[in-house]
Amino acid sequence: MAPDPLTEASRAANLVKHQALKRLNRRRSAGDAPVSRLEALLDRHGDGHSKAFVHVGLRDVKRAFGGDPYALVRSTLDERFRSVLAPGFTDYFETSGVYHKQHSRPKHGTFGKLFLRDADYRTDDAMKSILVRGPYRFDGCRHADSYAEDGCFARLVEEDTLIIDIGTPWITCSHLHYFESRMGLDYVSEETFEGVICSEGTAASRSSRPAGSGRRRSTRGTSRS
Repeated sequence: MAPDPLTEASRAANLVKHQALKRLNRRRSAGDAPVSRLEALLDRHGDGHSKAFVHVGLRDVKRAFGGDPYALVRSTLDERFRSVLAPGFTDYFETSGVYHKQHSRPKHGTFGKLFLRDADYRTDDAMKSILVRGPYRFDGCRHADSYAEDGCFARLVEEDTLIIDIGTPWITCSHLHYFESRMGLDYVSEETFEGVICSEGTAASRSSRPAGSGRRRSTRGTSRS
């Protein structure tokens, strides 16, 4: 079935608007602030939570607090949460066909690339993996398909996991695409990509089926035999 012209035009207009807002927000930069302000906010919002799912923009963290922004954020989070989770997304599996749990670098941002080396665990999803620092594990849920009804994001929603944005120029939420997928929106589609998923000492052929928006920017990986 041919795509509806009005729907396609609406998607294009929303994309232009989204990109314009992103550019506008990038022009805004953080000002100097004491680290105690960050600590107070984390203490207030993190009270009662043992884990947090974080998105971090290191550039503005450095502008605000100086020093080593990654070390500051990591230590500040470690002091307050037993486990810290972050997206380890590798959408480039679509073209590379290779996902290595220990060595495939997250595509988005510097924080994820640095956090990979400090993470204790990573889920199996070839496109939408989650990095975990600390003892938390996604026991009993489907690791290979993060957006599945019984997948990792469903577990995070079920457990009312705290989401924290630090130094991001706009509200960031990796859960958005999970909700898009579960709601069966008309602009979400699925494709299958063949590839190899590797871990230390093992390698297996798999196919990864991502669900993506019409802009081809939102994808998920499902590993299946």
